[in-house]
Amino acid sequence: MKKHSIILSLVVLTMGLSSCLKDDLVSDQKYGMINVGTTGAYDGIYTIGAGSSVQRYSAPNVPTVGDALNGSLEGKPNLTLSAIDANTVQIATLTWATGAALAGIDRLQAVIDPATNLVTMKSLTNLTLKNVSGKVNKYDPATKTFTLNFDWNQTTAPRAVSLVIRYKSDR
Repeated sequence: MKKHSIILSLVVLTMGLSSCLKDDLVSDQKYGMINVGTTGAYDGIYTIGAGSSVQRYSAPNVPTVGDALNGSLEGKPNLTLSAIDANTVQIATLTWATGAALAGIDRLQAVIDPATNLVTMKSLTNLTLKNVSGKVNKYDPATKTFTLNFDWNQTTAPRAVSLVIRYKSDR
């Protein structure tokens, strides 16, 4: 099982403390603030495996043809999953089939239900992003593999991604 770590940083405050707080502290005491961050069970670097692809559509149910952005994502650059909280990771460095950065779904997140290992996808900048109905969205703890199927812009020019990503290393 992956160990979790806590990241601490100490920031010394030189001004900005309220007089109320200053009065409660001993005069020779250092003023400071601790910022705590964490890594979670799903945090890390993941490789993109077979069955991973991206597809653009010119209209609902009308796939674009001859579009270089469409195609397999297998073997594309590794993805970085960063813990947001114990059951949510932010996915960075996702690309189109050409390797160009995939835009329009920034702050892409996967929310894992630890009881079922089912995953809900969301984008904090594109609220149309959702799981594809009827397709698998899950985490397999035995193999440390995510199977994700999501789409966005469903009513205009849809985009769909299927990912099979497997844990490679700590980030």
